[in-house]
Amino acid sequence: MLIQANDRISQVQERFQALFPLLQLRFYRIGHQVGETSSHRDEIVNTERTLKSLNPNLQSSEVPANPETTVGELELEFAQLAGLHVQIFRKAGKEWIQTTNTDKWTLQRQQEIAAETAYFFQNIRR
Repeated sequence: MLIQANDRISQVQERFQALFPLLQLRFYRIGHQVGETSSHRDEIVNTERTLKSLNPNLQSSEVPANPETTVGELELEFAQLAGLHVQIFRKAGKEWIQTTNTDKWTLQRQQEIAAETAYFFQNIRR
């Protein structure tokens, strides 16, 4: 997935979600280690900000966001290639949850689990 300095956060998020509709990419002021959560207070909520406003030295980069990439690898690549701190979220019913306990899962597996969860919630009898 190509990211460029003049991209807005929302544009990158839309590109990512086009690849993985049941996953979200959120940006943060500070990084985290694999398996750690990111604090809600550190989330960058203004998605109209450009990437270069987060990292003035950002060069265009190709961040590997393919189905075989793990969540941890993708988050690490954003940090190493672009100096950006991201966290992946997975749709779980009506909520979005951080994938911290499953950072070693591939993006494809995250997407599949989210789809299974969506199917369950759509078909639950009340």
